[in-house]
Amino acid sequence: MPASTLLMVLLAAVLRATWNLAAKAKRGDSYVFVWWYAVLGGVVMLPLGALEVVRSGGFDRYDPALWWAPAVSAALHMGYNLALQTGYERAPLSTVYPTARGTGPVITMLVAILVLGERPGWLAAGGALLIVGGIVLAAVPPLRRVGAASRAAAVPGPSSGPGVGVATGPGSAPNVGAAPGPGSAPNVGAPRARRGAEVRGHRGAARRATLAGVGWGSATGLFIAGYTLWDDHAVTALGQLPLSYFAVCSLYQAVLMTAGMNRRRWALAGTTLRRNLWPTAAVVVLSPAAYILVLTAMQTQPVSLVAPLRETSIVVGTLLAWLLFKEAAPVQRLLGATVVVGGVALIAA
Repeated sequence: MPASTLLMVLLAAVLRATWNLAAKAKRGDSYVFVWWYAVLGGVVMLPLGALEVVRSGGFDRYDPALWWAPAVSAALHMGYNLALQTGYERAPLSTVYPTARGTGPVITMLVAILVLGERPGWLAAGGALLIVGGIVLAAVPPLRRVGAASRAAAVPGPSSGPGVGVATGPGSAPNVGAAPGPGSAPNVGAPRARRGAEVRGHRGAARRATLAGVGWGSATGLFIAGYTLWDDHAVTALGQLPLSYFAVCSLYQAVLMTAGMNRRRWALAGTTLRRNLWPTAAVVVLSPAAYILVLTAMQTQPVSLVAPLRETSIVVGTLLAWLLFKEAAPVQRLLGATVVVGGVALIAA
C-alpha cells in the first residue's frame, strides 16, 4: 500500500474515533441527535458532491446508479448510526466501540463463507477468535471492579462493631441486626445488609451495561459489514465517485430520518441542538471526512486491506475514552482493543 494511502486511512481512523467520542458526549434524545447530524451533514455534503459532478463532466455523464446505489447505503448507515447511539446511551464507549468495529470484519467473513462460498484459511479463523477474545477482555473490567468492591464491602472496617455471629458476652447470642437498646451492641447487621444490597445492585447494573454494550456493538458491527461491502461495490464495480456518492447517501439519510420524526421528537429538536452544538458539529464534519477518505482509498486498494487498517481507530477510541470519560480499567481495555486489531489484521492476511 502506498504511503499516501496508508496515511489517508490512518487519518480516517483518528477522525472516526474522535467523532465517536463526540457522539458519546451527546445529551438528550438519541434519535433527534442522529436526525440533526444527518440533516446538517446532507446540507454540507450536497454542494461538495455537486461540485465534484460538475468538475468531472456534469450530470449527463452519470448513470442511474448514482441515485439508487446510495439509497442502499443510506438505509445501512441509518441503522448503523441508531444502533451505535443506542449503545453509547446504555454502555461505556470502550465496550461498544471495540465490539462494533471488531465484529464488522468477522461478520464480513461469515457472509463470504455462507453466501459467496469462500473458504478462509486458518489465519482468518484464528483472527475471528482473537477478535472475540479481545471483545471479552475489553468488556470484563467493569464486572471485575464491582466484584472487588463487593468483597471489600463484606469485610468490616476497624471501627465497626461486632459482626454477624460474633458473641457479645458470655452466653450471649450473636448480634444479627438486633434492634439496639440500653447497653446493647451496635446494630451492624442492617448497615452491612444495605451495603451488600447496594453492591449487588451496582454489580447487576454493570453486568447489564456490559451485555447491552456487546449486544448493541454487535448490531452496529452487522451494519458496518453491510455498508462496507456495499460501498466497496459502489465505488469499484459501479464506478461511483466517493464525494458525489456519499453526498447523495447523506441526502437519503436525512430523508429517512425525517420520516421517523414524530410530534414528540419535533418538540425536542431545538433543545437537543442547543444542548449538543459541539458534538453535532464534530459529527457533521468529521464523520463524512473520515468515510470519504476510506472510500477514496478503496478505489485503488483492496477492501481486505483498507477495512482492517481503519480499525486501528479502536485503540485510539479506547485510549481517548479513558482520558476524557475516565472509564474504568484502561490498561485491560487497551489490551483488549489491541487484541481486536490483531485479530482484524489476521483476517486480512
